[in-house]
Amino acid sequence: MRSSRRLAVTRSSRWLAVTALAVHVGCGGASSQRAALGPAAAAVGAPAPARPLEILPAARVYEVDPSRSRFELYGMDVLGGEHMGTFGAWRARIEIAPMPRIAATVDTGSIEMAMAGATGILKSYLLETHRYPTATLAATLRRTDGVPEEHVVEGTATLHGVAQAIRFFGRLTPEDDGFRFTTDFVLSRKAFDIRYTPLEPLLRDDVRIVLDAFARPALEDASARPASEDASAPPRPAEAPAPVPSTWYTPPP
Repeated sequence: MRSSRRLAVTRSSRWLAVTALAVHVGCGGASSQRAALGPAAAAVGAPAPARPLEILPAARVYEVDPSRSRFELYGMDVLGGEHMGTFGAWRARIEIAPMPRIAATVDTGSIEMAMAGATGILKSYLLETHRYPTATLAATLRRTDGVPEEHVVEGTATLHGVAQAIRFFGRLTPEDDGFRFTTDFVLSRKAFDIRYTPLEPLLRDDVRIVLDAFARPALEDASARPASEDASAPPRPAEAPAPVPSTWYTPPP
């Protein structure tokens, strides 16, 4: 009898531990913020104060260097836990004046999941990359009233054919001849109509985005290609991208 009770207690403790871990990861972890989402035509939350960037840019236009950056997606199911995916082809361009503006394009078909077999499911049934080959972000970048490095990104994210107003925060720090922007946030995949009916009972709605991007001055003149036009250009895969340690967040092994 004692042995049976001890076994029951042990199993109960293990179940509680697993449940607590699932809730923690499913909510994006302690270091993740929740991105504000809303209709693309409306602003989300109170407008950010119009403050200059903490870093005084030396150039008019910057481009992200994928070989010194990383863009990761973390999804979770109730059975297998957290799964990491990495986008291999994406680009972003930042025009500084008069207000810093970001134009980013992601090749959704370039994502590769760490878990065997998960890549095909994600591409075919969730992201439907054959129908929606790219995702874009058109946004502004402003300094907040918080710590000097804190900045807010506000604009429109288009994913899976759905446009949503989005707002999230990150850190902007100087590095070499450019700067590095890091952010870690969670958002609802269902807000972008990303669903897969057969697996819905097992999938968490929250998806975590981890971005660690290094931007350097663009090679061409800023007037040669406006940021608003750059988002339509197809991204090019990075050549053997090397992970760069984040200044803010390091994902679990």
